[in-house]
Amino acid sequence: MAVRMTHLVWRKGWAYFRFKLPDDLAGKPIPNAWPDDLKTLVNSARRTFKIEIWKSLELTKKDEQRAKRAVAAKIAETTSLIDEARLLLARGPVAAIGDEDIAAIVARVHADRLAHDEQLRLQGIGLRLPRAADVLRIPSVDQPIAPEPEEPGLTEDDLGLLRFGAEKVHKEMQEAAVRMRPPAAVKQRVAEELAKRGAEPTPEERRKIEIEVLKAELRAWSDIRARLDGEIIPTRANRASRSARPDAQTGVRPLEGWRWSSWRQTPERKYGRRSRGCCEAVCGAARQSAGVLDQTGAGSIVS
Repeated sequence: MAVRMTHLVWRKGWAYFRFKLPDDLAGKPIPNAWPDDLKTLVNSARRTFKIEIWKSLELTKKDEQRAKRAVAAKIAETTSLIDEARLLLARGPVAAIGDEDIAAIVARVHADRLAHDEQLRLQGIGLRLPRAADVLRIPSVDQPIAPEPEEPGLTEDDLGLLRFGAEKVHKEMQEAAVRMRPPAAVKQRVAEELAKRGAEPTPEERRKIEIEVLKAELRAWSDIRARLDGEIIPTRANRASRSARPDAQTGVRPLEGWRWSSWRQTPERKYGRRSRGCCEAVCGAARQSAGVLDQTGAGSIVS
C-alpha cells in the first residue's frame, strides 16, 4: 500500500514543511523574467521549478499543534503561488509596466543609493595614509608613536577618497544624462527590477525606464556630494516599491569600472605635495577597501 505523503515532516525532533510541486511545474525551466513573489517555487541556480519545497518551521515536538497550524497556512500560501505561476506561464511576461511601477523603480534606486552611502559613512573604510610628521619622528621609550584609535565613521583619508570618487561618478553620470546613454550599471539595475516584476517591455519602453533610472542615479550622486560637503540630507524609506531589494545585492560592485591605472595617476596630481610612495599607499589601501565597500553595497563606479 502506498504511503501517503504528509506536508508536516519531523526530523530529529524538528518540524519541516514539505510540498511536492505538481508534475506540470516540477523541474520545468522558468522564463527569463520571473517575479520575486514566486521565487519560493524556483531553484535559482538552475533556473527551474523545484521538485519539492522544504522549509524548516523552527518548532519542536512540544509545539506540534503550532506546527500543524503553520503547515496549514503554508499549504494555502504555496497553492496560491502555484496558481499564480500557472497563470503567468499561460499569459506570458508583461509587455509593459505602468507609470506607477516606473516611479516605484526610480524611488527605490534613489533611496538605495543614499542608504548605501549612509551605511558606508557610518562604518567607515579605515584608510590612513602615512603623515610626514609620523615618518620623520623617531619614537622613544618615553614618547612612543601611538596608533590612531579605531573608531566607526570616516577617517580624514576616507573622506578624501569618497569625495574624489563621488566627483568622478557624478561627472560620468552627468555626461551619460546629457548624451542620453545609460551606462551598463544602470541597464543592469533596470533589468533586475523588470525581472522582479516578470516584465519584458519593448526596447523603447525599456529605454524610457533606463533614462529615468539614470536621472535618479544622478540626483542621488548630487545628494551624496552635498552630504560629503556637510549638508544634512536624510535617507527616506521607500514605500512606493512593490518589491524589496535582495539582501546586500544592488547588482553592481561598488568599485566596478574604476580603472586603477588612472587612479594611480590622479591622486598624485591631487595630492602633489605627497610622495609617490604615499600615492601607492592610497592605491593599496583603496584596493583593500573595495572589500568593505562590496559588503555595504555602497556606490558603484560606472565605466
